[in-house]
Amino acid sequence: MLPEFLVENMRQTIAEGMNNHYTMFSGHPLLREKISKHFAKIVGRESLDPNSEVLVTNGAIGAIYSTIMNLVQAGDEVLMFEPYYTQYVNHIEFAGARIVTAPMFQNDDCEWQFDFDVFQ
Repeated sequence: MLPEFLVENMRQTIAEGMNNHYTMFSGHPLLREKISKHFAKIVGRESLDPNSEVLVTNGAIGAIYSTIMNLVQAGDEVLMFEPYYTQYVNHIEFAGARIVTAPMFQNDDCEWQFDFDVFQ
């Protein structure tokens, strides 16, 4: 059984109307505003524009896809450290780029390192 305060909070949230359907594709305006205020302090700026400097995505994969599609062009090479999530391969190839991998390994102190020789 859920705690009563949680059930009541859900009732109120659903009743507000804006919270019971899909949001705008760019994210809820209040969410973007709060994010811009929070990160402005972190990056040392007075403010960030929530409409042009904040991107809300559907999770990390959405963010990675958006980043790749905006930074990678056909014919580019993208360096990926192994191991990696195989879904990244689809995004990079869809952008028309070629993947170059650098195998990573753990040394005797269990620290991650990668083999620089692949770039020679």
